[in-house]
Amino acid sequence: MTRTSSGTRMAKRPRFDDMTSASLAAPHPYGVRPSGNAMLATPAQAAVRPQGLGQISRVGDEQVLEFLSFLHVRELAAMGTCSRAFCVFDHHADLWRNLALFYCGGGRVSVPFSRIWKDTCARAFQLVAPSGGPGAGAGVHAVVPHEPMRVDGVFSDALFRPWWCSSAEVPARWLEGGNQV
Repeated sequence: MTRTSSGTRMAKRPRFDDMTSASLAAPHPYGVRPSGNAMLATPAQAAVRPQGLGQISRVGDEQVLEFLSFLHVRELAAMGTCSRAFCVFDHHADLWRNLALFYCGGGRVSVPFSRIWKDTCARAFQLVAPSGGPGAGAGVHAVVPHEPMRVDGVFSDALFRPWWCSSAEVPARWLEGGNQV
């Protein structure tokens, strides 16, 4: 507690300066950085988005994600193979979460959750090769754990922010004590 000039006590506000990049467990799995970093990009890095997205690069990242949200599971999976930039947009977790909940959540397809939402959809729609292990003859498909491909040159707040919010560590001192009004 601190005192104001009038002598009343007020609670200290949390400091946000201790939320630095050091508090992140690891860098973004696909190499996405906030859009402000594009100012320091090399010409090769700056060309990744326009070359990878083609004419679609004229619209903002939110509109690209909105466009991708209208695709079916198989179409979205195919779109991610078009370029490195589309691969990064294609692996946005919210796209696959919405598809998995729409198709698997309504009881249409019964599939347990895999490590990531895209793997859950891959298992549900059998977008993977048959497994060579036990039970392969029974039509069992194995979901091979996905290894992200780092793409240097994708600067997007729409892709970076959700990942940052889900992977940033909360400073321990923020958890001390109760709520203060």
